Amino acid sequence: MSGNWRQILMSLRRHTPFVSSVGMLTPDALKGLEAALLEGRCLLVDVREKHEHEAGHIPLSVNLPLSQAGKWSKELDRDRPLILYCRTTNRSKRCAEGLIGMGFRDVRVLNGGYLAWSASGLSGRF
Repeated sequence: MSGNWRQILMSLRRHTPFVSSVGMLTPDALKGLEAALLEGRCLLVDVREKHEHEAGHIPLSVNLPLSQAGKWSKELDRDRPLILYCRTTNRSKRCAEGLIGMGFRDVRVLNGGYLAWSASGLSGRF
């Protein structure tokens, strides 16, 4: 993780009111965004490490690990809606906080992460 990214995350942890600005989605709500994902109007991002993504992931997602966020965050359109997920919610929520702090306008997190998606009965479908 780059030094600048780490500083942003540390600053956000000290200012807890900012954390509440992260929007949360249920697996069913994510399913409702299938057309937007297919049309490229939003991006579904798996922030887990590559080996975790390869072991199983939500269809239509791209793997952009949190550990490399300092790099990939500079390459994304800040106006394009992002939906982040990890195994549970911890890493994706931290990542969302950092992205919002960097000026990304619409960042959401899949509540419960990949485990919630898998348990929802939607696993493997889109």
